[in-house]
Amino acid sequence: MQQIISANRLTDGLVVYLGAYGEWVTDIAAATVFDTEEGRESAKAKAQHALTANFIIDPLVVDIADGGGARRATTLRNTIRAQGPTINFRTSSPAAESARG
Repeated sequence: MQQIISANRLTDGLVVYLGAYGEWVTDIAAATVFDTEEGRESAKAKAQHALTANFIIDPLVVDIADGGGARRATTLRNTIRAQGPTINFRTSSPAAESARG
């Protein structure tokens, strides 16, 4: 089974994926794919480092399938996460607005 690492970026909450050079990307197509235990453990170690550095939260291993030229998650939860938020985000919260007052 092919897998990738997914998480949420702490600065804005967006879903991110571990990229080929250890960077965190927002496009599932740019995520590093691994299909071995060694690859999974290496990716999990990189995710743990980013978690410790307070860059991401909730890293998880996601099963994927490549079909029809497009990469997709195999579970509904991660399919929705890959497609983006189901609600519109505000650029700032009401509390932030009143603090600027």
